[in-house]
Amino acid sequence: PMRWPDMEFAPEKAHPLGHDRSTDENNFDNQIFNWYQKLAHIRSNHLALQTGEFKELLVDNARNVWAYARLLNNRMFAISVINRSEKSQRIAIAMDTFEVQEGKHLENLITGSGLEVRDGTVELVLPPLSGAILAPEGN
Repeated sequence: PMRWPDMEFAPEKAHPLGHDRSTDENNFDNQIFNWYQKLAHIRSNHLALQTGEFKELLVDNARNVWAYARLLNNRMFAISVINRSEKSQRIAIAMDTFEVQEGKHLENLITGSGLEVRDGTVELVLPPLSGAILAPEGN
């Protein structure tokens, strides 16, 4: 559950399986709250993220990398790319499912940066334990 700034919560001491554990403070975290707000804003402004069909694009268990799309059609889509590894990863995603003109950009909706589609592929480097949400510019 979300912790709210106007509420007080007791420290968490009990382990659900009865094991020993250290006590964790249970306070409002403004950074996490702002992150959730940003993700909610991205989702509410992109119809593909709300109702689009799910399509898995990349699964690489050895590198802990995953990418999938939510698409309304081949021009209106959003691609989520996740790096669950402890190191930066260069990730290439084939764009043959989508209609994106060569030289056009996909916008990383989290950072605002643009990524160019070249030779039918978009490439990005993700830091450890991070992700990106890519969509055609202006969608």
